[in-house]
Amino acid sequence: MGLMSTAIPGQSLRAASRQGHENVVKMLLDNGANVNAPSGSQRDSPLWAASRRGHENVAKMLIAEGAVMPNEESTRRKEKRRKESEESEEEDDPPAQQAGAVDPFATPAIAN
Repeated sequence: MGLMSTAIPGQSLRAASRQGHENVVKMLLDNGANVNAPSGSQRDSPLWAASRRGHENVAKMLIAEGAVMPNEESTRRKEKRRKESEESEEEDDPPAQQAGAVDPFATPAIAN
């Protein structure tokens, strides 16, 4: 069995982060702990737990491994979905007419 096989995902890293146990955090990260895994009834992340308790070194370790605050993670996912949706719509729609561009299918104006 793996190091974290019996733990609730994220719980060990969150607990070590919350208590500022730098060596334990490093060991968990080295063994594949998910830096953004929410855990516990509050569903907060290890970074949130370390930051809330003022454990700056632990927070820096987590950030170096790609940790983000829970609401930032959600915002990034929403932004990614929005961009994908916009790109999909752009592929379906004809290109918009640029300001000042000549329409090749327009009837030319007749000068008097």
